[in-house]
Amino acid sequence: MNKRHWLEMTEYVLLGFSILGTIPAGVTQQVVYAAVLLSLSMALNLANRQKLNYSQLQQNLHNHTNEFYQRNKIIDTFNQRLEQIDAGGSDWFRERIKKP
Repeated sequence: MNKRHWLEMTEYVLLGFSILGTIPAGVTQQVVYAAVLLSLSMALNLANRQKLNYSQLQQNLHNHTNEFYQRNKIIDTFNQRLEQIDAGGSDWFRERIKKP
């Protein structure tokens, strides 16, 4: 996904403004210029991190579910083969017992 989510873009914009806000904060000795923008940037970072963690969790769940179904198919195939071998082996064994 090449398009960035609006939260991520806003986070970068606020981070840039907070860096720019340090200039007036340094000149006027008013830390609030930088602090407010940094706080908003951090809040958006937290929201983005939660979104990213959720997306990764969903992807992992999807991958594990697919892997489970693939392995389940393999097991079913092996079980079918074993049943065929068992059925065939039993017939072969019965034929050998019947013949003197």
